[in-house]
Amino acid sequence: MKRFMRWIALLAMMTLILSGLTGCGGGSSEPESNAVSGNWYVVDGSDISTLKLDANGDGTLGGEPVTYTLSDDEEAVSLTIDGESIELKLEDDAEYGLVLKDADSVYAYRDKETAKEAASAPDYSEALLGTWYMPMDGVMQTLDFDANGNVNYNDVATISYELSGDKVTLAYGSDTLELQIMQDTIDDWILKDLSTGDTLAWKSETKATVNGMTDMWEEEGKTQSDSTKEENYIGYWTGDSFSYDGVDMNLDEAGMTFSIEFKSDGTCIATTNGEADGSATWTLNSDGSVTLKDGTGELPDHSYIDNSGHLHLGLNADNGTMWIICHK
Repeated sequence: MKRFMRWIALLAMMTLILSGLTGCGGGSSEPESNAVSGNWYVVDGSDISTLKLDANGDGTLGGEPVTYTLSDDEEAVSLTIDGESIELKLEDDAEYGLVLKDADSVYAYRDKETAKEAASAPDYSEALLGTWYMPMDGVMQTLDFDANGNVNYNDVATISYELSGDKVTLAYGSDTLELQIMQDTIDDWILKDLSTGDTLAWKSETKATVNGMTDMWEEEGKTQSDSTKEENYIGYWTGDSFSYDGVDMNLDEAGMTFSIEFKSDGTCIATTNGEADGSATWTLNSDGSVTLKDGTGELPDHSYIDNSGHLHLGLNADNGTMWIICHK
């Protein structure tokens, strides 16, 4: 009995010693957390996947295993998925809170509700790609956005850009310009200057031409009386596109043709789809625009030739002015 008690006492002592060693972890314990451990939410279009990271460099993304390494300052993360590494930075974003960012944008959100908002937000990346038209001082400039974060400006310079939500940031050297991409009910896709609210570019060349050049006349009172003379108008003009009542379209797309001949005797004749479509008289105004009159009365009096040589022909229509853009 005493021997049994001694064995019990010895066993209890060993248990205490072992439990003490276990509690101390043999002098080293696994970390319980770090700056990135826990749940993150990765948004891909409208889909949300959960990125779960433990404190030991392991985790899962949508249930699939991942590994990661964390820098000593806990600000840089190298995430490995299927053998490929993604370099991320831990940031406290003013708009989204705590996020993991890659080189271009937010990769994962710490807050699930923020991720849901991001997933429900419109994706502007497809709408941004392609050519935009920006009228400046009567000359049409172009911005061609590619999928690699570059913008070809008028075939003379390459500008980098970043898209975050509806905000487009252009960067050229140390200069930056912040724009907002949006779909307007009248002008369709436009880019607005965030600092001024002014529309700078249109996805539609016709709307850029009509809005940009018309604004130039109406807002700046720009005159071409020294450069635009009667002989500039005289001759055949062929229609390229039209804009009317919120719709703009190339005439080729509409399956139409239009031309107008300005004659030196002060008359003009219009032709649509190869058939005569009316005649009018025209007079040159002091500001370089022309006034047309037909049998119904005076047509809009600010038809004009812009600095790039295009004729902006304003015609009366049921719901306002129809603009036809023509070239010689």
